[in-house]
Amino acid sequence: VDDGGAPFADVAIRALGQHSDARVVPTSFTDANGAFAISDLVPGTYSLHARAPDGAETEQDGVSAPGDEVSLQLAPLGSIDGELEGFATPPMIWAVATVGSGTTSVEPVIDGSTFELVGLAPARYVVMARAADESTEQVVVVAPGATAHVTLTGQARGRIEGTVTELAAKVPISGMTCSGGAFPGDAAPVF
Repeated sequence: VDDGGAPFADVAIRALGQHSDARVVPTSFTDANGAFAISDLVPGTYSLHARAPDGAETEQDGVSAPGDEVSLQLAPLGSIDGELEGFATPPMIWAVATVGSGTTSVEPVIDGSTFELVGLAPARYVVMARAADESTEQVVVVAPGATAHVTLTGQARGRIEGTVTELAAKVPISGMTCSGGAFPGDAAPVF
């Protein structure tokens, strides 16, 4: 059903079990009344994944077969509209989110200094813009059926230089691989 309880037709329903063969996933499609049945399942616990033709998705874990009837609710898709400021050259823009059990990356439709990401599952997205000398990112929460707005302001890319040394002797160590990441506010990395 949709978020108002109305039946949702032509939704693909997949049943993934602990010992499922990834090459053959039991699948069914909802009828005009939103009903579906997946037959011939080995008794056990399954995760049901539903995907509508418009891209709306939901999952429900811990479904027993044989078991009781299941009801799945699909939230309406949302969108993000945004604008760019402070970029000397047009940046690449994309958004990343964890939706269900997978990570999704989407690219927008760009029109000059504005952009739009449509057909988004409700989730927390990190919207990023990268150009040759500027970059930025913002966290945006997309609510069901809503449009979120974001302004991406280009910031000059920075550089960190340092030396890795052996703790006791303070002798530089060659060949070390170093990586860095930004942490919002006063948050510290957890290792």
